[in-house]
Amino acid sequence: MNIRQVIAGLFGAGLVLAAASAGAQDIPRATILDLPLSAAEKAGLAPSLNHRGDAGNHIHILPTHEGHRARVKYGLAAGQAGTVQLTYHGGAVMNPKVSAGPQPNLEIYTIFWLPSTGKLQNGAATSMAGNFRSVINAMAQGLISNHLAGTATQYYQNTTSQTVVNQGGLAGTYLDTNAYPASACTDTVTPGNCLSDAQIRNEIKAVMKKAGWVPGQNKIYMMYTSSGQGSCFSATSCAYTAYCAYHSSFNATIGTATGAVIYANMPYGDPSHCMNPGQPTPNAVAGGVNYGPYADITASVATHEIMEAITDPFGNAWYDSAGNENGDKCSWNFGANVYSSPAANQYYRSNPYPSPVFVTGYPATYFAFQQEWSNAANAAGQTGCVQYYYNN
Repeated sequence: MNIRQVIAGLFGAGLVLAAASAGAQDIPRATILDLPLSAAEKAGLAPSLNHRGDAGNHIHILPTHEGHRARVKYGLAAGQAGTVQLTYHGGAVMNPKVSAGPQPNLEIYTIFWLPSTGKLQNGAATSMAGNFRSVINAMAQGLISNHLAGTATQYYQNTTSQTVVNQGGLAGTYLDTNAYPASACTDTVTPGNCLSDAQIRNEIKAVMKKAGWVPGQNKIYMMYTSSGQGSCFSATSCAYTAYCAYHSSFNATIGTATGAVIYANMPYGDPSHCMNPGQPTPNAVAGGVNYGPYADITASVATHEIMEAITDPFGNAWYDSAGNENGDKCSWNFGANVYSSPAANQYYRSNPYPSPVFVTGYPATYFAFQQEWSNAANAAGQTGCVQYYYNN
């Protein structure tokens, strides 16, 4: 019996265990924000993952690797792996299976905010690596319908017949050359250059209007900012000190369409705070050009945010008793390499140009992405952090 058969056979068992765990561990709660803080979180010894934004929106962060290690130390993250499942709390997932009509695609939209002036808010220079946009877009195009995103198909909305459908990909991309607005917050790592969550939401709405994009439960808008640009959503929660990225949502009317805008704030990849020691960077050097690790760092962080948004877009679907979503339970865990060199653990076989060399204009073949949590694999007695659910 192969791994696909083992995990598929235990799929139902995993769901039963998840339901039992929900009844045994969790008092019914409105959202993940209602979970009580642990003693370590209250004391500031470990970062909390869940916050309320200035618009009342649920914000779920990916802590820096230092912050994640603190959560592990106090038993809030990887220390729970192997025992604590994700449980369902009654909310929506992205792109659930529909019973009638054509199945929508899960759509990823990328926005690259790089001012045409090449300047940050304080006048300092800013940029994006030469391969940054192409690698990020290749990630967005290849992630959905592939093996890593297949881990989400065991999670559902309302009933087990409405599981996440892993089909779709990159649906649109936009280069935003607007100048950054005046700094509205203070980020100690990027002094003088800080965007508030309100400013990020406003820019996403502006781009959506220009591009003709609309809200929807099957769409996520990824806002990538350029080098040296920070952000905060509170006085103590800022890029590179508290988080490497976060996902959230807000309701908006764009054109004639009204609905939820699911989005992620994606600060530029910082090796000091958002790169795990030893993390592979297979796209750093290509064609004799050293682009640096920035695209690889940001691409892995992006998969964390996308996978969490898929399974818990509004903070009321799939999470565990410590407030972890599926990505959190495996943060900065890259696992063993399962494909050939260069040292990376994800290889998109759908790429028509299967080469370790990055080719401008085509998807990069190799990526290094963190693993994702699987209730079914965990219930089968395997490690809960996996690189695929169906080995497609």
